[in-house]
Amino acid sequence: MMTIKQLSKKLYSLHGNKTPISGLIIPIIISRLSGKGMGFSSIISSFIDEIKQYRPHKDIEDIRNELKGVFEDLNVPEEGSKRAMETIEVFRKYPETLTAQHLIDENDVMAECPAIISRHNYSPALFILDGVFYSPD
Repeated sequence: MMTIKQLSKKLYSLHGNKTPISGLIIPIIISRLSGKGMGFSSIISSFIDEIKQYRPHKDIEDIRNELKGVFEDLNVPEEGSKRAMETIEVFRKYPETLTAQHLIDENDVMAECPAIISRHNYSPALFILDGVFYSPD
């Protein structure tokens, strides 16, 4: 039995074309990109993780505009939103860095797995989701 994340990792290891990285390495990559310490880089890493989980395939520029709109609606001064905008810039560089090194993070592995499943016509005999049993028959 596997979680969806474990299944995604397994399928990607069999059919993917990039090297998956552990979530533990991401703050180190972020630190190098941002020039910030590990504490702040861990926060940025968590932010990126949340965005990728709850807004998959969302364009970074759209996320930037949404955040900017929220700050404007709340009348947050520019100096108060400066760190968030810096974080968006690091977020913009992050996938470029991974791509240049032929790497992929866990969230992107999960996002790519539906295409892998379709391409390889993967159909498990039994699928359990949140305690609900599904049989493809």
